[in-house]
Amino acid sequence: MMPIPVATIQPRREAAATSGTARRHGWAKRPARPSMADAHRAPCVSLVDHGRAGGQGLAADGLDGALLSLDMLVTPSHFVPLHAPQPGAHEHIFVFRGGALLVRESDLALPDESACLALDVPLAQSRAVGMLGQHYCRAAWVEAGAADPAGGFAFRPLRSLFGALDAHLMAVAGRAFQVAEWARTHRYCGACGGPMEALAGERCMRCTRCGHAAYPRISPAMMVLVKKGDAILLARNAASPTGRFSALAGFLEAGESVEDAVHREVHEEVGLRVHDLRYFGSQSWPFPHSLMIAFTAQWAGGEISADPREIAEARWFGPGDTLPEFPAGISIAGELIRANLPRAAA
Repeated sequence: MMPIPVATIQPRREAAATSGTARRHGWAKRPARPSMADAHRAPCVSLVDHGRAGGQGLAADGLDGALLSLDMLVTPSHFVPLHAPQPGAHEHIFVFRGGALLVRESDLALPDESACLALDVPLAQSRAVGMLGQHYCRAAWVEAGAADPAGGFAFRPLRSLFGALDAHLMAVAGRAFQVAEWARTHRYCGACGGPMEALAGERCMRCTRCGHAAYPRISPAMMVLVKKGDAILLARNAASPTGRFSALAGFLEAGESVEDAVHREVHEEVGLRVHDLRYFGSQSWPFPHSLMIAFTAQWAGGEISADPREIAEARWFGPGDTLPEFPAGISIAGELIRANLPRAAA
């Protein structure tokens, strides 16, 4: 089945919590998440988590070539988000120093509570993330200037753990990082400077002085693969550390719809006009808090005129053309491109 036109997308309704246990623990059991392939066969596409190209430029994936065979970074279907601590449960504790995760150097295991206490990790300020199977996941952090840990532990950049850490843990680590960064940067009110406190039952920090509320920051960004007949448009971002080509992408501006952003970014970056936008998929990308929303679109007019501040090169690739290196593995950009390859290259 072809991707669904934007106008027909319906929001997914999560299943409500029906058991007393679910209500007591502050979480609702949700339906299993479909795979990407299932999503494109289904009559109604859910918002399935996929990944965007990394790096500073949104058209660059910024990932090592060894990651090209990895599966998409998606939240596992057996993960249940929650806001309330679960005392007594087996734990996964995700401890961050900036964008680095604390792991045991010998096997990349996460620290348990005793190891965290021995390393002076302030667990009192940790935040609930969810349940991964029978394991309660929580996020904690140390300050950026904290000393390197002892006892065989080390802080490893989260990006460097792709392909090394268990895929399910890696997906939850990305979520935990966003929760930890939000909590760390909202200890004091941005409006009056008063102390903030966490509200029970929701992911919200509220000022104890003026009542200002702060929720986790999510930065929506569109991604679009433009098609012209059997050809697809791929671009190389000027800031790409890898030189890979990818789909066009950019953050939404205040007051903009996603569709508005697609039209604006395509025109700004490569000087083209597009129509027939079709939704493809989305992914939360935790570097640090992006939500990538991917589309395909049909060329409606114009000649490629790349903005050199953003795009180093942009070209049409059709059947028989040698394709450049493009994102794959954990990135939604790779999924978007692979699903729309020129027929001779598919």
